[in-house]
Amino acid sequence: MSGAASETPHGAVSETPRGAIGRVLLVGTGYVGTVLARRLLDAGATVLGLRRSERALPAGVEAYRGDVISGEGLNSLPEVEQLVYAVSPGERSASAYQDVYQRGLLRVAERFPNARVLLVSSSAVYGSATAHPVSESTETEPDDETSRELAAGERALLALRPQSVVLRASGIYGPGRTSLLARLARERLGDEEREQVTNRIHRDDLAACLEFFLRRRDLTGLFNATDSFPSTWGEMQDWLLARPVPAWLESAPARPSRERRRVGRALSNEKLLGTGFSLAYPSFREGYAAILAQPAPTGG
Repeated sequence: MSGAASETPHGAVSETPRGAIGRVLLVGTGYVGTVLARRLLDAGATVLGLRRSERALPAGVEAYRGDVISGEGLNSLPEVEQLVYAVSPGERSASAYQDVYQRGLLRVAERFPNARVLLVSSSAVYGSATAHPVSESTETEPDDETSRELAAGERALLALRPQSVVLRASGIYGPGRTSLLARLARERLGDEEREQVTNRIHRDDLAACLEFFLRRRDLTGLFNATDSFPSTWGEMQDWLLARPVPAWLESAPARPSRERRRVGRALSNEKLLGTGFSLAYPSFREGYAAILAQPAPTGG
């Protein structure tokens, strides 16, 4: 590191930059991308946002309409130095994931042959891997068709552009995402489910991580983007029930149990922290405490 990193209250990491961020294209400006866009603008970067709909982007972002799957609108985009690919498929199907993480991703990468690419992937590519803890050197064992398509997209990108960065994000949570907390507050978990391991990363930490890698152009390859303390669902529920439950959580929609994947692997973020990056929310406790301290949720 050329400068010391320090935490700020909302996932910000201040660092003496090794180089300017430059002109960045955000392909995907949703839950994480919107926060990242604001951070980059505050850092003085030129930010372009590619979107399929008319959804508003933060003030200061140069907005462009386009579609990565069809390629519509891509030729109208100006050249950029770096791009962040954080697109969510419209549905959980093999074809949708193949469209987004292979056809779309490679189409964008080929459109910008000189740009450094940062891909927001998922720890789901590890599937049923039994290594403990799971590190970037652990062989991927996708256990469903969508994860297999995602892993194939990672490999295709790194083969095409070896200097790319792939962030394998664990479960992303943060302001506005309260359905899991609502379920844990109301439903008794069974013994088997209580023992299942879960890995998480706060939205603001993931946005800060992306900004960090945009500054650190010397970093390449695979990184687990996850917090420092994998936990069980039982630990999370016990922690929550030991605290005063805010009134708004009692009426918040709860996530159906069938929507959760029970895999039970503990991820290591040793490689990520070895870069000098610091987490503002090193475990679910700090992150969810901040959410529970809110007077009301900011979303569903």
